Amino acid sequence: MSFTMTDLQNIVNIAGQALMEEDAYLAGCLARRKPRPYTGDHPPGMLWRTREVFYQFLTYRKLLLCFPKLVDVERDSLFDFVIYSETGALEAVGEMKRWMTTTGEPEVPLIQKDIDKIIRRNLPGFVLIVSANPPGTTHSNLVELARLLGQHEDRFATPFRFPSAGVAGECEMFVAGIFVEATVVAHPTQ
Repeated sequence: MSFTMTDLQNIVNIAGQALMEEDAYLAGCLARRKPRPYTGDHPPGMLWRTREVFYQFLTYRKLLLCFPKLVDVERDSLFDFVIYSETGALEAVGEMKRWMTTTGEPEVPLIQKDIDKIIRRNLPGFVLIVSANPPGTTHSNLVELARLLGQHEDRFATPFRFPSAGVAGECEMFVAGIFVEATVVAHPTQ
């Protein structure tokens, strides 16, 4: 069986659920701390610390529990995620990237580099994008990301969204997924 967009949507939902649960847990922990390690009315959750490896670990742990195919991480330090078929064959590879700057543009070359790396592997794959923005702007931000990457929007799985808080106050965190095929041209200008 081959890796499909349905598999990616499942991964996005599982990753989103894992991060949403951790977000609520961390916000609860920080709300109980005296003195408060944050400013503002709402305790931050996941956005208090934005290390990508932390997001990867939480996603991996939840995928092991909930995803029907075997998943490994950092296999040979080449890819953040590796998906195996029921026969044990390598079926797909994946990467995770934070997209957290104000404009989002500094991360685009790194996301594109991961897309290119997956294409060179000649396997289907995916890039999970973790980000946060003001509530109600996720869709327009993903349209902009697709444009910046030269990817068609139908390559994106439906994002998993949840309310959160960061240093700037209330926001919406999301996990999005980009489906990558080895036959997709990395850059539309090539």
